[in-house]
Amino acid sequence: YPGAELPAGELRARLQRALREQLNPLFRIHEAVPVPALPRTASNKTLRRVLRAGYRAAAAERRP
Repeated sequence: YPGAELPAGELRARLQRALREQLNPLFRIHEAVPVPALPRTASNKTLRRVLRAGYRAAAAERRP
């Protein structure tokens, strides 16, 4: 939800419920990482490659 400030646990629960109701109950959320905005191309497509790279970099920083 744009602009919503939810605790990480509640956000994860809401997203998991939406996945279960609207897509497939077998899909699972492993981690919810809030970002200020989704990176977009000129044609407004989400740049998943950029999201993935940022997630991997942040995960590498969290590892000891």
